[in-house]
Amino acid sequence: MMPGLRGLPRFVAALAALVALSACTQEDRDQPLEQVEPIEIPVADTTTRTNFNIANPTLEIPETFPVSDGDLLTLVWSDEFDGAQLDPETWFFESGDGSDFVGDGGITGLPSGWGNNELQWYLPDNAQLENGVLKITARREKVGDFGYTSARITTRDRFAFKYGRIEASIKFPSGQGLWPAFWMLSQDSPYGSWAATGEIDIVEAANLDGQPGPGGVGGGNNIFGTIHYGGEFPANEFSSVDYTPSEDVTGGFNTYALEWDEFEIRWYFNGVLYAVQNSWFSAAAPYPAPFDQPFHILLNLAVGGDLPGPPNGSTPFPATLEVDWVRVYSGEEAEVEPADPGIIPDDVIYASDPSEPVDLEFGVDYTGFDPFGSGSTFNNNVTFDSSFSPVFGVTTGNGYGAQVGQFAIVGFADGFAAGYESLVFKAKNLNNDLIRVKLLPDGDYLDIDLTSSAYSTSLGDGWYQVVVPIADLTGAANGNALLFETDDTAAASFTFLLTDFGFSGTAGGGGGGGVSPGITPDNVVYATDPAVTEDLAPPGVDNFGSGAVFDFNFAGDPDFNPAIQVTSGEGYGAGVHVGFVAFTDYAAGFAAGYENFVFKVKGDAGNLAAFEVKFINNGDTSQTYDLTTYGGVTDLGNGWLQVSIPMSDFAATIAGNDGFLLGPLGGQAAPFTLLLTDIGFAGTAGGGGGGGGGGTSLVLNGGFDNGFTDWETFDNGGSVTIDATGGSDGGPAANLNATAPGNPTIKQTLIGAGVIEPNQTFSITFDWKGTAANGGVITFQVFSEQAGGGVTKSDLVQGGDAFPADWTTVGPLNFTSAGTAAAVADGLTLEISAICGGVPGCVSDLFIDNIIVEIVGN
Repeated sequence: MMPGLRGLPRFVAALAALVALSACTQEDRDQPLEQVEPIEIPVADTTTRTNFNIANPTLEIPETFPVSDGDLLTLVWSDEFDGAQLDPETWFFESGDGSDFVGDGGITGLPSGWGNNELQWYLPDNAQLENGVLKITARREKVGDFGYTSARITTRDRFAFKYGRIEASIKFPSGQGLWPAFWMLSQDSPYGSWAATGEIDIVEAANLDGQPGPGGVGGGNNIFGTIHYGGEFPANEFSSVDYTPSEDVTGGFNTYALEWDEFEIRWYFNGVLYAVQNSWFSAAAPYPAPFDQPFHILLNLAVGGDLPGPPNGSTPFPATLEVDWVRVYSGEEAEVEPADPGIIPDDVIYASDPSEPVDLEFGVDYTGFDPFGSGSTFNNNVTFDSSFSPVFGVTTGNGYGAQVGQFAIVGFADGFAAGYESLVFKAKNLNNDLIRVKLLPDGDYLDIDLTSSAYSTSLGDGWYQVVVPIADLTGAANGNALLFETDDTAAASFTFLLTDFGFSGTAGGGGGGGVSPGITPDNVVYATDPAVTEDLAPPGVDNFGSGAVFDFNFAGDPDFNPAIQVTSGEGYGAGVHVGFVAFTDYAAGFAAGYENFVFKVKGDAGNLAAFEVKFINNGDTSQTYDLTTYGGVTDLGNGWLQVSIPMSDFAATIAGNDGFLLGPLGGQAAPFTLLLTDIGFAGTAGGGGGGGGGGTSLVLNGGFDNGFTDWETFDNGGSVTIDATGGSDGGPAANLNATAPGNPTIKQTLIGAGVIEPNQTFSITFDWKGTAANGGVITFQVFSEQAGGGVTKSDLVQGGDAFPADWTTVGPLNFTSAGTAAAVADGLTLEISAICGGVPGCVSDLFIDNIIVEIVGN
């Protein structure tokens, strides 16, 4: 019943019909037009009033609970209409054509005709009580330019509720152009104006005993229930179900009811369930918004408008909507036992507990998430579950012509799963309790019925713990992706939940969690994988007098084979064991253009606590790292450490250095061996160049030369891709594209971890171009994810004509870290999104390159 309910095209259709009627000639009529007697429409009496509004009503919002099967319902509010007059403490009487309207759904002032081109003028006294029945009467009478009067009453600011059951006993009027409704709007409108804040239509009808109107519904004995949601008008959406009861809805009273809980709304006619909705969204807040707020009640009888079209000569006036009673019930308070905690996998991809380390990392061990052709969308921060929070939500899509959810974790190394004993995850809210698991590209589906499978154990609260032996999944030998999928039989979109997913044990059941493949550098000095090109293979190798010996084809390690084995020597004196390996004879300055130096190492902890990395010749720069505690180290398992060191640590001499050296600093008391592999460089200096700045960028891979390494990507209804040659310097660039409601996003965390301090000044510089239409925008956000943290300039928004057609440098834009030292110790987060709302034809197509974030002052 709100503005734009059915849309402009239907209004145009109605107007076209009116024009066609006006074009009829006199020959089409039985008598000349001038001989047709005009109808005298009386003028309404607007001076006599029995219904008056009061200035300071009391708002009642009782605590109500959702209704479940078997609940004993408790009546919490009703109006039986047994009095002599409607109570102004219960009902507010709307007046006029809507242009003076204030309040409902966050709207102030509607277009004349209540936003729907309706033909009636609402008068409070058109609603009266008679013999225990509320009668809302529409009359053919004039108020100004309006040829009809009727009434609209609401409990706004008087009564509202959230969840439970509402029902009314109603007898509908028949007639072309009549539009009766029993519906609800949000009491406080917290998410914006209509329809971002929501509307629930309990029952509506149009043109009963007549023909469907321009809106395409109604006529005959048809009723319908609808929800409105999404963005603010005109970026709103609706979901509606038509129903034709067997009983005549104009012949007597029938009971229309709606049950409403956090995740589902159900419609009933005389106790028969005829519609269910459980998929909606709000542009202003996470699901289940907007239907998570108290709503108030409305009753009205409209005449004409976009949905039914105008009355005709057969429409009976006066016409009356009759309501015997309205009642609101609460179900019983649910005693939900939280789910058992279940199992955390040894190597975690995602966990609800923030203290659980993520072992298989985005950008390190895999490249991203993929919905394939399903149209599914992902949310890695679902917080509404009563047992686990946050969890990973997958909402199904209709990309294959049926509701299917596909969530693939892609870009692992080939055969990554073969080293594990089992796949571990928790799941909830699957259609038919069925989840399908598959290793791509060659594995077969394993269908798991969560209620009966030997792989599955109920944890309570709808959650199931699933443990699948890798031996039961085909395709593990060369699998490089893991797919979770639903069946395709759901009648409507739904969201299923996953958490605590990853892998446990080692092949053969040996435990220990397996070994992550870690990083293969972009420019390789040495790699285990023979398929990797060693584009920086060393011209020379030296032990620098240590007496150490090297085996570049050591095959004794179960995880990385071959690897470089360094065996210590006593070249610096008897009993002084040293194990240096140097890579030499490169061109001077060969390492100056890179962002990070990376390698994997395995050895005794004592030899790793003081580990030297030195860039040599033409002036040496040496740094010593405790690899047991250094922040650039990731434990890969089985003693292997992944090390990533910023090249800015060696900036003093790097322009002239022609080699580098690795090894434990100082001599050891006993002989030792050390293993090294996957040695080389990643990224480019400054994170890919960019539109300015002269310091060291805190952003990794800001030029996307390494694809989305170091970035998290979220399709979120759009696409996130790399344009290999479309960057501002002819190299790669990131492309975020949205042409439907969504917000494809890239994100980098831990920027400046351990470096930044409170109240430091930073600058951000980047190159970008793009295309926007019909409301497309982009956002750049820099913020702390720790409590109490933040920045003083956290959100850069550009939209519409601000999208440049050609590459343009933005910045430097300064901002300041805020909060406590603890709040910024883990660094900042940079998040970039291309956003489209629900406006048809929206485009937000963003190309981004050369992102630099630098510390510029204190």
